[in-house]
Amino acid sequence: MNKKNVIIIMIDGGRLDKAQQSSTFNQLKTKSVFFSNSITYGPHTIAAMHAVFSGSYGTRTGTNSYWSTFQFKKNKFKTLTEYLKENNYETYADVINQLVVPKQGFDNYVVHDELNDDLVKRHTNLLDEMYQKNSNNYTKFLCKKAFDILETAILNEEFNDLAYGAMISGLGFGNSSTTLGHALSYVFSNEGFSHGHALAFTTTVAHKFNNSEFYDRFKKLVKHFNFDHIYLTQNISDAAKIIQSDKKHLDNNPVNVTLGDIIYLLELINSEKVFR
Repeated sequence: MNKKNVIIIMIDGGRLDKAQQSSTFNQLKTKSVFFSNSITYGPHTIAAMHAVFSGSYGTRTGTNSYWSTFQFKKNKFKTLTEYLKENNYETYADVINQLVVPKQGFDNYVVHDELNDDLVKRHTNLLDEMYQKNSNNYTKFLCKKAFDILETAILNEEFNDLAYGAMISGLGFGNSSTTLGHALSYVFSNEGFSHGHALAFTTTVAHKFNNSEFYDRFKKLVKHFNFDHIYLTQNISDAAKIIQSDKKHLDNNPVNVTLGDIIYLLELINSEKVFR
């Protein structure tokens, strides 16, 4: 079956007359079904959105007021996202707070800062990320194959295979995005460490943080090269804030990364305990 992408855009407090005057909405209407007389379940966002996602009234689900998110009867009412997950969809929420929609069934549930985040850029990047995930079967195959080739070539000193492994790796990276390991690396590169040298350490801690199947194998390879340790001299909290602003890489990470997580990982690298 050719599955379709599903995008739910919530505009809080939207009005019919404004929608009818909008060139954007009018353009969408030519390719869509437009319900001009839909009636919300509740006059407040949280109850209304929980009704949309559960398909049931808040008087039944428990979410019947502005502050009743945590009363949602998640064991009795399956959400739209849970149905999507059962059908092998990748599910991602980018919302204004932790309360607005039920979390059940989401692979990633991320809260944005509506006052400071560039939502046009953020959501464009999110669409690109979802597009890349559609190629994941190919990406995973190529990257796993490349890792196997490069690992064997390095550990057995079969250096003629390095070029072949690099080529396969490049094909894999062409359909994916770099994530936490790269985001962490640049503050070290800015202090004079080569990019590859920095990545040896930052990618190791990123593999561990993401609970990656490649963590032990990657760590073994880095230990094999016996790189000199890297160390960040600038204030770690300041460096962490710089890294946190790197949405291009962090938004693609499979696990949500907080400022506290970044500080912990930088301190781990500085402690020289990465390989213990």
